[in-house]
Amino acid sequence: EPEWLKRIGVHEGPVLISDTQADDTLPAGIRRFLEDYKTRSLALLPLIAAGEWYGLLTFHFRRPEMMKAQAIRHIQGLVDQASVAIHNIRLLEAEARARKDAERANELRLRFLAMISHELRTPLTSIKGFANTLLAEDVTWDAETQLDFIRIIDNEANKLTELIDQLLDLSRLEAGLLRVKLEPTKVLQIVL
Repeated sequence: EPEWLKRIGVHEGPVLISDTQADDTLPAGIRRFLEDYKTRSLALLPLIAAGEWYGLLTFHFRRPEMMKAQAIRHIQGLVDQASVAIHNIRLLEAEARARKDAERANELRLRFLAMISHELRTPLTSIKGFANTLLAEDVTWDAETQLDFIRIIDNEANKLTELIDQLLDLSRLEAGLLRVKLEPTKVLQIVL
């Protein structure tokens, strides 16, 4: 905002300038601008609510005159109501954005849980299936087939362990507790 607004104290409350052409607090460029619009008297009322500056309401008069104190109080009441309305609208907009973000985060969380449950169920189904097959009393498996089933169970258990480790890393990352260990790595190891 222009420095001259700070100098004339518009942040503290209404500023009345009875003769814009004679007032030295106004920069020459502003005086010329006001003269072009035939403004000789000016009332500046800040739009401030909850300590936040939202703008400035100005009243321009063609003659050098002062507004009456009662008129200023009345206008200031309207300006204060407008400021509070602007403040409330911004709060409602911020709350709506926050709610939408929370809903989006919740939706992502639900999709993530659905995906994770599917990913965990896949190796668990294999483990359970091959273990039940080995435990079946009505079938006799040769040693090589039993070893193949045990290898499949072991591989699927490793996949399950890896998924659980990744979930734990993710929860540590969200909590800010994941420790990153930097190591030099060749690009080809990452790409291949």
